[in-house]
Amino acid sequence: MPEPANYPDAALRASREPVRARPLTLIDGALPPGLAGHLFVMSTVGSVDSGGAPYPDDNDRPTVINGDGMVWRFDFAAGPTPSVAVSSEIVKPPDYYYDELTRTGEPLDFAGFADLGMLRASLFLGTRNFANTALVPLPARDGAAPTRLVACYDAGPPVELDPATLETLAVVGRSWDPEALDGLVAFPPILATAHPIYDAKSGQLFAVNYGRSTLSMIETVPFFETLAFLPERLNEVLGRLAAALGKAPFVPTLASAASRAMSWATHAARGARCRPSAEPAGVVPKDFLDLVVWTGEGDITRLPVIDMATGKGAVVEQSMHQIAVTRRYVLLLDTNFKLRFDQFYNNPFPWVPAFERLLRTSLASQQGATSNLWVIRRDAVDHALASGHNRAVPAFKVPLLGAVHFLADYDDDDGIRIQCAHGNALDIAEWVRKDDQRLSGTTVRTPMHGMVAGAVDVSQLGDYTIDPLERRVVRARRLADDRLWGIALYAARGVPAWGELPARMRHVFWFSTGLWEDTYTLFIRALYAHYPERLIPLDHIDRLVARGGRPSTLVCVDTDAMSITDTYTFARGVSLSSPQFVPDPDRSGDRGGWITAVVWTADASELWIFDAAALAQGPLARLAVPATLGFSLHSAWLPDASPVPRAAPDPLRADTPPSPEEVLRDRL
Repeated sequence: MPEPANYPDAALRASREPVRARPLTLIDGALPPGLAGHLFVMSTVGSVDSGGAPYPDDNDRPTVINGDGMVWRFDFAAGPTPSVAVSSEIVKPPDYYYDELTRTGEPLDFAGFADLGMLRASLFLGTRNFANTALVPLPARDGAAPTRLVACYDAGPPVELDPATLETLAVVGRSWDPEALDGLVAFPPILATAHPIYDAKSGQLFAVNYGRSTLSMIETVPFFETLAFLPERLNEVLGRLAAALGKAPFVPTLASAASRAMSWATHAARGARCRPSAEPAGVVPKDFLDLVVWTGEGDITRLPVIDMATGKGAVVEQSMHQIAVTRRYVLLLDTNFKLRFDQFYNNPFPWVPAFERLLRTSLASQQGATSNLWVIRRDAVDHALASGHNRAVPAFKVPLLGAVHFLADYDDDDGIRIQCAHGNALDIAEWVRKDDQRLSGTTVRTPMHGMVAGAVDVSQLGDYTIDPLERRVVRARRLADDRLWGIALYAARGVPAWGELPARMRHVFWFSTGLWEDTYTLFIRALYAHYPERLIPLDHIDRLVARGGRPSTLVCVDTDAMSITDTYTFARGVSLSSPQFVPDPDRSGDRGGWITAVVWTADASELWIFDAAALAQGPLARLAVPATLGFSLHSAWLPDASPVPRAAPDPLRADTPPSPEEVLRDRL
């Protein structure tokens, strides 16, 4: 019986040092002569306190997805002697500079940011916008102007980057509604989506801005389940209780006054970051869901979403990690990427391990087993935009099996067609902690602390057709397969779109992380032992882990046949992320190109290139990434990376990152 393989350590090692046009070394194979353009990959590189990854103090190590975003650009040159070079830079929205200034100890260390599980927050400054998850191209409608690029995050507005220099340009829009602490801190928490979507035909970027009330945050926590019947008027009392447990920085009377003074001083010096407000709106989060529309210039427009069934505002039950559009509809998925109190602390009592375990067990809860898809007519959006004010737009919801990622065909003549990744008992909001134990009873290896928790069931892919007139799913197919353990990210021709959105996606590529003893901890196993949609019995999964687990895979799915048509299975101890489709100018169709992926071994990070029409034959080329490219997330491809023309920055605009000189002047 084979010993369980270790998850590759290289995935959790990262450098914050930027790279400038460094040639990559070919390890094996040959670069395809027609491969050209620019591949962008987003990775996480820890905080200003950590100096990269891993964190120097193991007691303080948060989840790997809590960290500044580092955007990497791989420049491919075609021809008889093809080559590739890489550059990288950290995404730097305004709060990044305040994080840098308050980490050194004098005189503002007391106001600095600290890592709190999936959040980095400051009692006086608010929360960080890492912009570290996904990249969305904004191609010009006429095809003449350079394509723009935004970096996106679930807990902050999109941030525009210059594709040529990788410099951070500006935060998209000003009128984002904070979830809480509005007016009390300079950077209040803002819930958005990591996957806005841009429609080049209309020239509109669609996103969301939403809030979760305190009751909705705590009613799923076992300790608070019995309090769910309490009336709404107790929301504020419970809010302060929950805040003390880690949801948001608790602001007592004296700290509130100091925070308000610092916030208003910051606003006066740099301009308001969010909507202007003469008085703070309060510290208690509220329920709301707004559709956000941005035309590429000026401010955003927020349109409140109304539930057609109740006539009341739509409520987000979990999170809005991803949205999509078709020709006639906007689709908002209430994803089962859970957003609850137990995600916002990390080992608060390192000197009392038993109490830490008790607190974690008491607060932890499963992600939701279902997801609501909200459907909005685009003509209703157009009408609301033409009205000249933030008019509400009606929506109906369709219940689906729980999902984090989904894709939609732009063509909706025969109904709204979507493909969903159903990660059964795959909780990406949980991570490996210092004292977690593996199935064998041994403590998880130190390099894995902070890694996203592993799957506790096999994943599924779903294909659904929704009749918008009947407001329901009229065709549903699901695919469960032994190659789909820990389904993660996707790739397809035109995804994310560097031109028009794909009308029809016949083939979609997915990667699965696999089943690893390193991340199949006794805690996550117990948390998901009784999951309502379980496919594989828990004792069977235990045996699979004991026999070596299941490997990482890269698969191609025929969405018409709803079957896996091509697979590459990675070797033991090797895994991947960030798959991206790159088109071949000499081949047509949605398999006419290449799939790139970041690949990790125990010792190194690499870039692999596959023929999209022949995954099983293995990589055409393997390239060594010279700097440590650690845990990476989504990617994008652009045929051209030209600089974006822009006016001189206004130092009073809070959505324009200040220069170090400006920040230093403000500090003094």
